[in-house]
Amino acid sequence: MPVWGLWLDVTFYFSTGRESRKARNLEGNPRCVVCLERADEAVQVEGVAHEVREAAVLARFVAKYYTKNVDGPHLLARFRREAAATASLHHRNIVTIYEYGDHKGMPFLAMEYLEALGQVLLETAEALPPELT
Repeated sequence: MPVWGLWLDVTFYFSTGRESRKARNLEGNPRCVVCLERADEAVQVEGVAHEVREAAVLARFVAKYYTKNVDGPHLLARFRREAAATASLHHRNIVTIYEYGDHKGMPFLAMEYLEALGQVLLETAEALPPELT
């Protein structure tokens, strides 16, 4: 199963939904192996996964992920295209997007509130560095 992630200090972080197959598998067996998918390099990381709930760590992850993967005009254009496409969808299994855009160069989505995710998002937003708020 493909996993995206990033290094922060000496730890590899990746993301998944709590109800995803990956999360359920890790709950049953938290040992994992992550391999780089490149033919010219063989990189393999083995370890034990655990859920990160600390708002400060989550905020640092978001800040690093944003500057590494989302910062740039072509990626902002992609964000807008994908946000528009998602906003046009209406289905009980797809979160509703009410509004999207950018504020001071930071892309945002205004979406329906999901109780299970709400507290984590609030704690993460409160711990973001000032330049990302």
